[in-house]
Amino acid sequence: MRILHISDFHLDQKDKEDNVNHIVNPLIKRLEKIISEKPIDLILFTGDLVNIGGKNYSGLDEAFLDFEITFIEPLLKVTSLTKDSFFFVPGNHDINRSSDSIRIEKGLTQDLDSQEKLNDFFKNPEGIDRIKEYQEFENYFYKEAKCKINLTHFQSTFKIKINGLSVGVCCLNSSWRCYDSNTDKGKILIGEKQIIDGLKDIADCNLKIALSHHHYDFLSDFDKEIVEELLKQAFNLLFVGHTHRTKAGFIQDPDGKLFTFCASGTLSSSIRSPERKFENGFAIIDYDLENKKIISSFYKSEYPKKEFIINSSIGNDGTWMVNIPYGKDVEQIVFEQKLIKQISCDAIPQINCHLLSHSTDTNAPKSLNELFVMPNIVVKEEFDAEKEDKTIASLTEIIFSSCNYIVFGTKESGKTIFIDKLLIETLETNKEHHQIPASIDFKELKDNPLKLIREFWSKSNDEAKGVLEKYKVLLFIDNISFDDEDIYKLKTLSKFLNEYPNIRFIATYQQLYEEDYPINLGLTSLFNYDSITIKQFKTKQIKELIKKWFPESNKYDTPKKLETITNAFLALNLPRTPFAVSMFLWIIEKQENFKPINNSTLIENFIEKILKKHDFKETQRERFGYDNKIWIISHIAYKMLKEEKDNYSLSFSTFTSTVDKYLTDKRFDDFKTDKIVETLLNSGIFLKDNGDVRFRFSCFFEFFLMKQMEKDSEFKEEVLAEENFLIYNNEIDYFTGIHRGETELLKLIIRRLEAGFTDLDVMIMNAQAEKGYENYDGFFINKDEKGKEKPSLINQLNEEKVITFLPSNKPTEQDLEVIEDNKLELQKQEKGISKKEGGNNLKNLGKLLVLALRVINNSEEVLDKNNPNLKLESYSTALKKSILFAILHKAVFELFLLNQDKLPKEKVEEFSTMNKFLPLLHEMFLFDNIGSQKLTAVVRDKINLDKIDNVSDFEKALSVFIYADIRGKDYDTIVSDFIKNVKTKYIEDLIFFKLITYYFYRAKDYESEKFYLNLIADLMIKSKGYNRNRKSEIMESYKKKKMEKLSTENKRAIG
Repeated sequence: MRILHISDFHLDQKDKEDNVNHIVNPLIKRLEKIISEKPIDLILFTGDLVNIGGKNYSGLDEAFLDFEITFIEPLLKVTSLTKDSFFFVPGNHDINRSSDSIRIEKGLTQDLDSQEKLNDFFKNPEGIDRIKEYQEFENYFYKEAKCKINLTHFQSTFKIKINGLSVGVCCLNSSWRCYDSNTDKGKILIGEKQIIDGLKDIADCNLKIALSHHHYDFLSDFDKEIVEELLKQAFNLLFVGHTHRTKAGFIQDPDGKLFTFCASGTLSSSIRSPERKFENGFAIIDYDLENKKIISSFYKSEYPKKEFIINSSIGNDGTWMVNIPYGKDVEQIVFEQKLIKQISCDAIPQINCHLLSHSTDTNAPKSLNELFVMPNIVVKEEFDAEKEDKTIASLTEIIFSSCNYIVFGTKESGKTIFIDKLLIETLETNKEHHQIPASIDFKELKDNPLKLIREFWSKSNDEAKGVLEKYKVLLFIDNISFDDEDIYKLKTLSKFLNEYPNIRFIATYQQLYEEDYPINLGLTSLFNYDSITIKQFKTKQIKELIKKWFPESNKYDTPKKLETITNAFLALNLPRTPFAVSMFLWIIEKQENFKPINNSTLIENFIEKILKKHDFKETQRERFGYDNKIWIISHIAYKMLKEEKDNYSLSFSTFTSTVDKYLTDKRFDDFKTDKIVETLLNSGIFLKDNGDVRFRFSCFFEFFLMKQMEKDSEFKEEVLAEENFLIYNNEIDYFTGIHRGETELLKLIIRRLEAGFTDLDVMIMNAQAEKGYENYDGFFINKDEKGKEKPSLINQLNEEKVITFLPSNKPTEQDLEVIEDNKLELQKQEKGISKKEGGNNLKNLGKLLVLALRVINNSEEVLDKNNPNLKLESYSTALKKSILFAILHKAVFELFLLNQDKLPKEKVEEFSTMNKFLPLLHEMFLFDNIGSQKLTAVVRDKINLDKIDNVSDFEKALSVFIYADIRGKDYDTIVSDFIKNVKTKYIEDLIFFKLITYYFYRAKDYESEKFYLNLIADLMIKSKGYNRNRKSEIMESYKKKKMEKLSTENKRAIG
């Protein structure tokens, strides 16, 4: 039997000439050739006879009659068939949507939510006037047909004999619930009654064919499952359309088997379409029951040649041949699908338990499918740093590969979750690749892996062996190790894999740090595999996880809101792993209205949630509550510090004995040591690794050392001692962040800052006097050969081009993510907990400056009755010392550039760029460390003082733009005034780059764009010395070009 399957003609009066010239005529021409080889027995058309309810006809009835004349009659003529061999169903374009009111539609949507209600509805249907014209045409078309059995409001049934084969055709109406093409998916209904009633009419047929415009994936959830099951149980072939894409497949599972064919469209709007996925086309299906084969040939329209040709991009050069399974083939497929179903039921709930959201009181999804974010996966073909890494974009690349893989990653990098998701995906796509997944933990492997595999499958030894021999198996191995003590296990595993060649494996290996790969070649050579490495999350992935964590919330539904929470996470310098991000989001979720004042309060809230401070049980005196946990963990942190082991860890036995001694010393006789140890290790604060216990994150270790400072005055003195304080800079930062009124500590750090910079101050003062510089600007001004300051970059630009160029070149969200990712790569990532040790003079100056800035940033509650200007003086001092630090760096860069012939090219470029943009980079550095809303008054006072004092443009600019960065009151006026009074060209460049940044990041509408462009125009006029009238011309040009652009965009949108 030969079938012509075609769909989605979308006949439209205005495009009829195209329909005929580019579709109907070439189709007839191609069919003549096809028929000359073998005649066509059946034509199946799966909906959308006409376009948008006959939009350009007087009515649907006229459109349907024109479809018969234009399309059906030529096909019947060329194939020598009658209407008894042409079957069709309605599509969503074949209904009159205006016939049923929106009130009726809403009522049906709300009411029809179960099969029971749907079955009752079919007995006395209402609100189906939309299909009236289609039914009238169907009744007219088949009024004299002999094949007709039953035409109803919904399904229609037919019987036909083809080459001695009794064929039953059931035309299912999936379009009676269509109303709005944008929202129809998920609301469409077929209903079990259509199928059951249709089957009664064709029960005695040898071959049963179902037609529907929509695939069952488009149906409402409650309808989809039962319709899919009934189709698989009762029908041999299913033909659908709607998607305008060619697809064919076969399903065989315990519910039944079904060949499914989806036809591409034949519509005029796709004739000239460049998108291959929407190419016009049709299919010829040869159903050969005698030889148990189905051969499908796919054709596509070739524009502008006006012909249909074989679509070689599908199947095997345009052909898909598949055996019709029977006998043992069917048994094997059914067994496979039963096993897949069983694994899904057993494994997926266990997999979901691996999620942090599953074991905490979060409202985040508790299903891996809902929460999974594709990690940053890199394939290394060889461990060669010079070879460029290849990334993997999707799970299917791994699942459908023929390679074995080992997934490398550091602890908690998401390795187990990754292979969990691969396992789920393998189950869900099994019908495409027929691999049966199994999962084992290498740590549990003692002898033969068969034991663990059969336990995973819940099969006997013999049954498991049978699966391994007859089926393709994808074995997931968690925690593989290549240590010497694992030689026996590895050899056993290797022998097992060689014994069963149908097995492909994907394993995970834990790295101590990135680029830590096994070096025991004798053991790794036992296996043939490609290496995959899980890298840390990038900005896009962090944002994606945030969105998935809060699926129903509008808290983080805009780029700005996402940026806020992303920056809060990055401020802690936590590892960018799925676990760390999830842990952070859980804390944020539970502190819904919490806005961190500084890093200290962020970590404090982190700890409070982890240790359940606000749980009522924690406040009961008979429990080892929150405060008790804080003090014992602080004591453990101090013990770890003094032990000075790698990662400041303790062996598990030492950890336990430390807890035991603490409890004894405190006379906590009623609390059992092992219970407290278990509580602490399960809290998430600590990490147990290879028999040692350490803090999970550096910030946790430093936070609890800070807590030790609170109760241990001797340790606090040790931390603040002049010879020690710089190695405890983070602890002091956290201490002042929690205790924000530490006046004496602020004074101490500022005195240390002044003392630390004394030598540099003297050296720069001498250089300033020697070179005759009026102020610090002299160190940064670029001069030409005549000793004059070189013009600024903005002075050299065409002002009109700049003002009209910027709006059309604003960075996209993807561009901004790339910028963020580049910043992340520069951020030093934890490889355990670093040892506390001193540095060289330059490094110590940097640490001292940063510490001073952060302590000032934390000082909003500081008040000195003897010196009410303490904060302003501290800020001014830190600002001046920071400029000395910038001058020192400029000297270092210039020294390197004088000797550039001894440096790599990329280093020369790096130093040259940093030297050129040093003032801008320095302002950004200051904002990162002192840019707090609580300091706006202090910064504003400094700006006002600078108007009186003879200070450098650089010093003025730093305060002006720190103030603008934190959006202090009237910052726009302050920036505008500064532009008018700036004296140096190099600061003009700093202003220009800051204004461009504000324009790109802050301008969200015409008015805000105009505001920042106004400032840029002011700067240009000032730099070039133009008359103020020139600015009006520039802005008028911008306004004109902006209106032209908006007009063009509106025309495109309307078109």
